[in-house]
Amino acid sequence: MGSCGQALAVGLECAKSTWQLSSSCKLVRLHCRRVALFTDDSKARFGAFDLTLSDPRWSNYISSTGIDEAILQFQIIEKKDEKFENEDHLPIRRIRCKGDSCDDLRAEMPTKLGSYGSFVNLKGVPTIWTTRFTDTEMECPPGHYVANIRCHESYCSKKDLLCAIPDNNYVVTGRFYSYCFTNKGKVSWADWIRDTMYSESSKSRTCAGLEPSEMPDQQSCGEDGVLIGLRCYGSKCDRIQLVCAGVDANLQTDGSMDEITSRRAELKTLELYEDMSSWPSQPDNGEPISKRWNGKYVTDALEGSFLVDDASRRSISFALIITGFALYF
Repeated sequence: MGSCGQALAVGLECAKSTWQLSSSCKLVRLHCRRVALFTDDSKARFGAFDLTLSDPRWSNYISSTGIDEAILQFQIIEKKDEKFENEDHLPIRRIRCKGDSCDDLRAEMPTKLGSYGSFVNLKGVPTIWTTRFTDTEMECPPGHYVANIRCHESYCSKKDLLCAIPDNNYVVTGRFYSYCFTNKGKVSWADWIRDTMYSESSKSRTCAGLEPSEMPDQQSCGEDGVLIGLRCYGSKCDRIQLVCAGVDANLQTDGSMDEITSRRAELKTLELYEDMSSWPSQPDNGEPISKRWNGKYVTDALEGSFLVDDASRRSISFALIITGFALYF
């Protein structure tokens, strides 16, 4: 008997021996998928022949500087890049942060994907940048993944995401959230000034019910997961959740991956893959289109999310209360 533990079984794989796949099904192994991640998931529970992202590399740290750093820390020029070095547009699997407001970000990018010992080198095609956002959630188009993050303003408080599609025979499907992460910084005076100037209620200073002191400084989408979006909390986006999706492919008995066009067409009919056919232009020569993705559709706007952020939600609630009083009286 086999078990996926805290994961779910999504398929079976047959093998002739421990190291040789076969249709004889002398040995049977489970394909397992995690439902969600509740801790830093560096040891995900998967079957021996499951699809795996491997050989990761870490990016450079990125951030951005604005007037707040100039006043509080006498920092005029940011010494870090504003986006990751990722020429092959690899998917991102893990994000780590440091700095006063979790504003120095670093990404782990897997370079290979495969199963059973047959792996391919990953490469992506950039499609579109998202609009800039903070204190809300932003996701790439369905079936696309995040290949880069760009920082704007003080403490990287505003971000936009570079979306991409795989240039290999696999698809990005599903959607789940990681655990929250943050880093409060090491300079106590700067922390005190920041917390005093940008004080928030105790409820809004939590992320998924946890205080910042209870959170780690990084999170992962798991062994077979990639980043498809971010959920920011706070005016400085100093608490973050990863929005993740799994990768999937049609595997042959030798571990190679089948051509994936028909699978993408199937996902398109289910509105789980954006093939860009309705976009006003197409990515060309390794460059994304000039317009933006706001989480729902292509737009000319530089900022804003299709999803309602926390501040707007509070404004809407207040407006509804005032309207209710007016109607009552």
